[in-house]
Amino acid sequence: VYRDLSALGEAGVPIIAEAGVGYSLMRGYNIPPIMFTESEVAALFMSAEITDQFGDDSLKKSLQGALLKVKSALPEGHQNYLNKLSSNMEVWSRPTAYQDKHSLMPVQEAVVKRRCMRIHYNTGSRGTITERTVEALGLRFYSRQWHLIAWCRLRQEIRDFRLDRMQQWEVTDETFTGHEDFSITEFIQQQTEVSELIPVQIECEPWVI
Repeated sequence: VYRDLSALGEAGVPIIAEAGVGYSLMRGYNIPPIMFTESEVAALFMSAEITDQFGDDSLKKSLQGALLKVKSALPEGHQNYLNKLSSNMEVWSRPTAYQDKHSLMPVQEAVVKRRCMRIHYNTGSRGTITERTVEALGLRFYSRQWHLIAWCRLRQEIRDFRLDRMQQWEVTDETFTGHEDFSITEFIQQQTEVSELIPVQIECEPWVI
């Protein structure tokens, strides 16, 4: 143990010895920055590019800030690699109908902190707006839309709410309990299994493919 403490001290790690307490790291000490390989840097950049297309402003801002910190800690060779990659690669998709560009991070926070949300929901885009209080359980992205999976107190069951159909919403201070055994993965699988799938064969010219 003393040899290990000595080795840590020689490596520049500040060790404090306190009588009656023992040994500890100096308060506020942080480990050196984690170094990334070129492949890891490329993967982070590509994730950011995809998020730029399918995320909202709140998510983009947080990710851009994180990547800026990562980039500033990279050695010059990795920075040059990333600059060349960013100038020669782009992810593009047609814009979605989703208009509220500031909601994803607050909704994600509601899921993590188990907070209730009060929403005005346009069911099936039929123009029928219902006000509901829901218990946020999870988020998923499919069919080019973000979906909130939540326990609906109005319907008394777990429902799938598209964020672009929420006319108004707010995260309340009310927290909820229960649903400890809920798994969003299992929920998605169950939804898929009950869906009636229709096989379709499409014929087209080779140039269309």
